[in-house]
Amino acid sequence: MPWPSARTVAALAALTLAVSGRGDLVLLGVLLAVALADRRSSTAALLAVAAVVVRWGTTSADTITGAASTLGPGLRVGPPLAAIALGLAALGLLLSGLAAPRWPRLAAGAAAGAVAGGPVAALSAGAFVVGLVAMMAGAALAWLLPRLVPEPSDRLRSAAPALAAAALALAAVW
Repeated sequence: MPWPSARTVAALAALTLAVSGRGDLVLLGVLLAVALADRRSSTAALLAVAAVVVRWGTTSADTITGAASTLGPGLRVGPPLAAIALGLAALGLLLSGLAAPRWPRLAAGAAAGAVAGGPVAALSAGAFVVGLVAMMAGAALAWLLPRLVPEPSDRLRSAAPALAAAALALAAVW
C-alpha cells in the first residue's frame, strides 16, 4: 500500500475511533501520528492523547464515553486545571492537522472535538448532542483553519506540540 494510502487509512481509522468513542486511546494516538506523518504534528497528537489518558486515568475510550455521559463534557468537569488540560489537548490536536491533507486534518479535528466535548457514543441524549456538535465543530475548524491561514506560519504549527505538552503537564499535576 503506498504511503499516502496508508495515511488515509490511518486517518479514517482514527476518525472512526474518535467518532465512535470506542476502543483504546493509545491506538487512536498511534493512528493519528501515522496519519499526520510529520514529526511535530505526530508528537503533538501523541502528547495530546497522553494528556487525555492522564486526565481521565484510563486508555479506554469506552470508560471516557461513560464518564462524559454521566459527568458532562471534559472541559466542564473536574478541577479547573484538568479542564484546562483537556482544552489545551484539544487545541494541540486541532493545530496538529494544520498542514496535513484533508483526511488526517479532519481526523485530528474530530478527535479535538471529542476531547473537548465528549464522544458521540455517549449514552444520554444531551451528551450525544454535545459530543456531536463538538466533533462537527472540531472537524469544521480543521477544514476551515488552513483556508483562513493560507500559509500556516511555522510558529503556529510549532505551537501544537507545545500546547499538547502543556496539557500533559497540567493533567499530571491536577
